[in-house]
Amino acid sequence: MPAVVASGFRPEDRLRYRREFLRVYQEGRRVGGRYFGLFYLRGAGDRHRLGLTVPRQVGGAVVRNRVKRRLREIFRLNRAVLGDNPLDLVINVYPPGGQAASVELRAEFMRTAREALQGRGRPGRKEPPRRGRSAAAGARAKGGGRG
Repeated sequence: MPAVVASGFRPEDRLRYRREFLRVYQEGRRVGGRYFGLFYLRGAGDRHRLGLTVPRQVGGAVVRNRVKRRLREIFRLNRAVLGDNPLDLVINVYPPGGQAASVELRAEFMRTAREALQGRGRPGRKEPPRRGRSAAAGARAKGGGRG
């Protein structure tokens, strides 16, 4: 069992900007699971960093924030497992992730991290994820548009 890392989850430990997420999506690789997809990119900086995306389909704000807290803590406590070569990780949580227990999320994180360290996974996304809704979808949601 690896030693517990005592440091917190500082701003330097997170992916904060859209361009950082896009770089991991486009240049990195992807490992899928039941509760989330893990995108990773090797050697992107001097430390392991984590980015999280938790869409509304996962649940309300309370559920989404709980999932984010759990995943940040799992990352923080298991950072030593990731080794010395820095990785940028982006975790995209799927709807079942909102109902998962911490133990299940940890088990999936350990499995996907192990696969990432072994270089497994498919290539990341070729094109960036869509931002928000299209104009047509927005008009339909507001009751306007055709139909």
